[in-house]
Amino acid sequence: MNLQRTLIRVMLWMLAITAVAGVMTIFGSARVMGRVAGTGALTAAAMIAAFPLSKFLDHDKKRLAGLVGLMGLVVAFILALLAIWIGLFLTSGDLEARLATSSITIFLASMFAAFLIPARHSTTLSIAATFTLIAESLAAALFLAAIWWKFEHRLAETGGGLLAAAAPAALAMIAATPRERLWRWIGPLAALVAFVMSFLGTWFIPSDDPTIYIGVLCIAFVVGHANVVLHLRLPDSALWLRLIAIAAAASTAGGITFISALSKGFDNSPPDMLARFTGAAGIVTACSTIALVVLLKLNPARNAQAITTIASASLVCPHCAKKFDARVGTSACPTCGLLVTLGVREPLCHVCQYPLLDLKSANCPECGTPRSGNPALAGDKPE
Repeated sequence: MNLQRTLIRVMLWMLAITAVAGVMTIFGSARVMGRVAGTGALTAAAMIAAFPLSKFLDHDKKRLAGLVGLMGLVVAFILALLAIWIGLFLTSGDLEARLATSSITIFLASMFAAFLIPARHSTTLSIAATFTLIAESLAAALFLAAIWWKFEHRLAETGGGLLAAAAPAALAMIAATPRERLWRWIGPLAALVAFVMSFLGTWFIPSDDPTIYIGVLCIAFVVGHANVVLHLRLPDSALWLRLIAIAAAASTAGGITFISALSKGFDNSPPDMLARFTGAAGIVTACSTIALVVLLKLNPARNAQAITTIASASLVCPHCAKKFDARVGTSACPTCGLLVTLGVREPLCHVCQYPLLDLKSANCPECGTPRSGNPALAGDKPE
């Protein structure tokens, strides 16, 4: 808490310095005071970014993420500071631009890493988070190499192609077990093919028509989107909305691919009706996916409240057969003194950990496992 208060104080002081320096810049020389104002604003922004990362240090599973994020933030801050002041002492040429873009790259990479590292402890996100962490680190290294090696555009294009392929692949990897929804591995496979095509097109076989690449990448995104939509823990009544979202995403991807094919890589105007259809499908995809996220936020809150508000239950003492109210935890029968331990927890599917509270179906809506014989319902803790 002391670190967080210190960050807030520093941020407030830097904002004050920025305001004063900004006013002096307007009425005086901008050569020095403009840089002072930029330094103050940069410091305040760095403190704002450091505040959530400092909270990670209080948790064992997030401490490494907090340290990685803060170290990256410090390096990015130093590079940005050099970009602001180096022109005052040196004829820097494009050095200021290199320092500034390096600072932005390191900042974004460290922020992503800080939020991906804790996700590796989640059963559902472990594979996806680890893969994304490796991919974004490699992409950041490629971008930095491109910045400092004469702005080599092919390195930057390779990094961009890696990120473009890694995003849908990571979405398709979200699952409780590697064997869950085996069709989802089509997504990473398509993403790999897309990256290979991007790499070959950048370095060895240039092409003016990206239609095949776009089509393969769209397949990866459709599979990844479908995997996420089907993984959301929602009641059976949301099945129709899931299907709409998946169908709309597939229609959008197909429309984009056809537009690329008919317009020779988007160089020409596509057919008007096809463009309208693709745009409409994209809107439906976005709206239905957002609606699913909203339902996800509402559903767990209802289930959690139903569990956490249970404080006691009416029981019949198995020794003296007298009815009494037993509280959650350990309580004694008021008649005979028999100790009774009462526990309440949400029923979960023992295969995928999907919450089964208030669901009427005989099978788990997430993975299809029959609810009968479920150890999580029989009293054993889920594995």
